Amino acid sequence: MLPLLLRRHPPRLSWSSTLRPSRFPLQAVASLPPGHLQASILRNSHTTIETCPSPTRACAETPPDLDIDQTSSIRNAVPKYDQHLVIATGRSDWSSKIELDVQQEPNYAAALKRRAIHNTDGIAGDGSLESLWQRSILVTNSSFPGVPPPQAASKGNREAQGTSTMAYLLPAFQYLTLEEGDGKGKVSVQRVLQPNNPSETMPATPQPLPVRELVILICGHMSRDKRCGIIAPLLKVEFERSLARAGIRVIENPFQNAMDDAQGMDSQDGPTATIGLVSHIGGHKWAGNVIIYTPPGFSTGNGRKTSPMAGTGLWYGRVEPKHVPGIVEETIIKGKVIEELLRGGIDSQGEFLTI
Repeated sequence: MLPLLLRRHPPRLSWSSTLRPSRFPLQAVASLPPGHLQASILRNSHTTIETCPSPTRACAETPPDLDIDQTSSIRNAVPKYDQHLVIATGRSDWSSKIELDVQQEPNYAAALKRRAIHNTDGIAGDGSLESLWQRSILVTNSSFPGVPPPQAASKGNREAQGTSTMAYLLPAFQYLTLEEGDGKGKVSVQRVLQPNNPSETMPATPQPLPVRELVILICGHMSRDKRCGIIAPLLKVEFERSLARAGIRVIENPFQNAMDDAQGMDSQDGPTATIGLVSHIGGHKWAGNVIIYTPPGFSTGNGRKTSPMAGTGLWYGRVEPKHVPGIVEETIIKGKVIEELLRGGIDSQGEFLTI
């Protein structure tokens, strides 16, 4: 049983709850059929280290009875997707199949599966949201609070606020708003735009508000597999501790920050990060599973240059609490890839990353 993945299937768009696309198996990139998967070799552009360094402080113990698969290869065990849609729900667990979760109202994952989408983006050209649905999209729920988007908040419409939420689109590094619309179960999808500059004499084409915080996602889907559900909260605490020690401020409510930014109130101060538990992303036997999305231009400050990982999403597996300080120091601060934990990755063009 694998996560919800929206795949390209011309001429008609189709959904599948299967992570492993029928077009090719999850195997070594070198053996994939030509044209099915482009791969960028991380060793050519990034520094790698074989193992995660041991922590220099005490970390939580990994529960001994999780039955984690320590033998099979995790390399390249990542779905082929172009964008990852991370929906804010304010919950940390969901039904095994998120599109069938009757407690999630509105259930945006279910609406997206039905392709009940109404785009009101207002951004024309190749960057329009209309083109998004012609791509492979990985859809997950997240524990991030479901803050109503700026449009609903500015209207002061309580009913609209109760039927709307926000989402990340990664690695496009944009904020989306999702709103129930038209009374027929359709979802209105918009991007959060940057505030207008009143000093400009000529109106410019509105631009999406960029995600500037580091986004760390940890599979914590207890109803799907207890291994992820048990280890995820431990990893979240360790990331919070390690990021704070590194001088990176953790944002508890990233979409509230985005809403403030969209209304012209800059809420960012120095390097920031947010950590969320997400629904199943595949590979629960390799728990903990962590995705680190590093936004373009991200720097940890103190005169450091832009991170080598900027603009990418890196997938790690078999992550234990003892690994978190090393991940923060080596991957987030120094931009190094830890080979023993690497499942794969994706860049902003949807290109697969491997070593």
